Amino acid sequence: MAVRSLNSAQVIGNITADPQIRSTNNGTAVATFAVATNREYTTSEGDYQEAADFHNVVAFGKLAEICQNLLQKGSMVYIKGRLQTRTWDDDSGKKNYRTEIVAEDMILLARGKPMAEGASQGSGSRSDSSSSTNVGGGITVTDDIPDEDSAPKKKDVKKEEQVDAEDIPF
Repeated sequence: MAVRSLNSAQVIGNITADPQIRSTNNGTAVATFAVATNREYTTSEGDYQEAADFHNVVAFGKLAEICQNLLQKGSMVYIKGRLQTRTWDDDSGKKNYRTEIVAEDMILLARGKPMAEGASQGSGSRSDSSSSTNVGGGITVTDDIPDEDSAPKKKDVKKEEQVDAEDIPF
């Protein structure tokens, strides 16, 4: 009986540069880009630190074309896929390694490029506030940004009195 294994990666972050697209020898589209994720931690000395991690992503086929059309530097995106490490020898014979996420799913969380030619942006004239495109193979790309008119309005919030531990009845 074979032992089960799992190879899964999920990241939410910002695109560091516009995706680069090329084609394989058989014409399959390939998009490559990087996603930056932020993290915060406290050192052993008690100092607060912020750091960024950068994740290489590769997408194939229709998903690659969608990434190229929708994503741009700064776009916030959710990527789900599997980890893969490639190796190759350069011209000088040095062995190189690259670990990347092979994307299976992408969800656009913050607007990148306009979705279609002639689609207005920022004027609130979009007819529906979210759209979803199923590109096959279980891949769904969503654009879930509400219009200015349909966005919930902020309510006036009154400051509450401060509660002490003695005020809690249990």
